[in-house]
Amino acid sequence: CATAEVANSRANVCASARTTVCTFAPVLMVMMAIERVGSILAAQMGMIGPMSTILMGVVLLGEPFTGWVAAGTFLVLGGVWLLTKWR
Repeated sequence: CATAEVANSRANVCASARTTVCTFAPVLMVMMAIERVGSILAAQMGMIGPMSTILMGVVLLGEPFTGWVAAGTFLVLGGVWLLTKWR
């Protein structure tokens, strides 16, 4: 019975750590970025996030880089370019 309580306690600590690291910290950093560089530039930087996700998926996880992924990548880059030119 005591073993289950220890395991449950550890699970709660891990859940709290994940909540802080994966939710609270990124939201705080985005708010700080908006405060420092402005909302437009922060939004443009946020569009680059999927690009780094693709890169890490291919390099670290060995995921395939298909034509569809390349097409989506160019669409994102095109959108960032259009926003930069529009500004």
